[in-house]
Amino acid sequence: MALILWDGFDKYGQASDVNYDGWAGGGSGNNTALVPGRFGLPGKAYFLGQYGSPLTRNLPGNFSTFYMGIAVNGAFQIVFNDVNTNQFWVYAVNSVVQVGRSAPTNNLLAQSLAGVMPSAGWYFLEIGGTVGAAGQLTVRINSNVVLNVSGLNIQTSANASINNIQFNGAMLVDDFYFCDNTTGPGTYPCNTFLGDKRTRTVYPSANVSTAFTPSNPVTAGQLAMGNGGNWQTLSANNLILTLPNNPSTNLPGVNPGNMDDPVTGVAPRMAHDCTITALTLYAQTNYPALKIRPVIAPVNPLNGMPTSILYVGDEKIGLVTGQNTLTFSAVTAAVTKDTTYALGFITDTSFAFDTFSVYAYANPLAAVYPLTYASPPTIPGPLPPGPAITSGKLNIGYAYTLTNYAAVSEDGLDGDQTYNSSATIGAVDLFSTVAGLPPGATVYGVRVVGAYRKDDAGTRQIANLVKTGTVQSAGATQNVGTSYQYLSDVFAANPATGASWVTSDVNALEIGYEVIS
Repeated sequence: MALILWDGFDKYGQASDVNYDGWAGGGSGNNTALVPGRFGLPGKAYFLGQYGSPLTRNLPGNFSTFYMGIAVNGAFQIVFNDVNTNQFWVYAVNSVVQVGRSAPTNNLLAQSLAGVMPSAGWYFLEIGGTVGAAGQLTVRINSNVVLNVSGLNIQTSANASINNIQFNGAMLVDDFYFCDNTTGPGTYPCNTFLGDKRTRTVYPSANVSTAFTPSNPVTAGQLAMGNGGNWQTLSANNLILTLPNNPSTNLPGVNPGNMDDPVTGVAPRMAHDCTITALTLYAQTNYPALKIRPVIAPVNPLNGMPTSILYVGDEKIGLVTGQNTLTFSAVTAAVTKDTTYALGFITDTSFAFDTFSVYAYANPLAAVYPLTYASPPTIPGPLPPGPAITSGKLNIGYAYTLTNYAAVSEDGLDGDQTYNSSATIGAVDLFSTVAGLPPGATVYGVRVVGAYRKDDAGTRQIANLVKTGTVQSAGATQNVGTSYQYLSDVFAANPATGASWVTSDVNALEIGYEVIS
């Protein structure tokens, strides 16, 4: 077994998502959050909050000898437990590393020399050893041994083992790994410290073969009227476009408010490769002769402003009181994951539309451009001079469709917002990926992770898949519950060859899933 598990925190959309993948306590504390990772975006790190709300990693078994590594920014406090019993703890206290037990009394067992802790910034912490009444423990920082002690009583329960690790302290964590002392397959047995290692998270990038059905159409944005009284008037022959709700320094973001558009009128940062099929707006009254078209424009992430007109949709004649739908049936309005787009419309008649929670935002969230409705510019094409910034926030929703790979290629668990489904035993979806590993990179293992649930009673089982070359291999058959849960498989070696992974195999890897029962 050797390399048991690892996590780079990149696949989560919000702090509480970690609880679906073997962690506990995620998102429950004050100011806990996902933030840019130690190597920047799109990587992510987990912040335990200003008061260091506990984050616990549950382990898949009981381990007497272990090796753990994790990237840390801040002063760490780590407790090693047997269920609810604290076996021992390892803390950074000022410039030293200390080891102790909380029972029978909170006593210090050993500590390092002074000055071993970095003064600031990221460092890679590793802790390993053997639990027992005469145990052994080694602590390394950036691969340097800062504490190495034997004969320590680091066993409090009746069992000389640990099965969960609790992280505390106002720190950021990233790139976690955990090994035992058994010999793993291939060139890299992973039965000791691995050193500073990084998790590369890759997502489905294209369909190879599909048998599941994607969840189309998908709706997002504001789909109901605002709180009343927030009507604004758009003059004839003007284009109005939404602006992002986030400062340019937050784009792209690392929480759902930045990734997609749960709040109306904000230019959404798309969570998927998809095709926008319609926009929704709300009119104050009937306008039977009004002509209107939906418009989509890309947004410059540096200043948050639309850059050009990308798509203009179908002409709609007449609006009714309340909800109205504007479509893109004559054009394929394809948009790209992790890219921000301004949504809006152009009209030939002055009319009043709904805005939403205008008072809640310090910055204007819509821009108005003078544009003659009867003579639109070439599409794609430049925006006219302007804009005139509004003080309101456009109340707009949107609908989109996506293919199988896009429905599951997401930077966070969005539940039933987007998914693929099948009730057919043997149904398989398989996707290509783009790992982008440099030549000669050392790969210690591949972990395939999917979020699954069932919608009926009885046993439903799924298997994760990997395919290298012409060989398709399945992970363990796993039971699926009625709530989403991440189910994963570790492939420490290439199942097609039995040898360690090489970069060319990983860069050409296909992944997917199969309905087993």
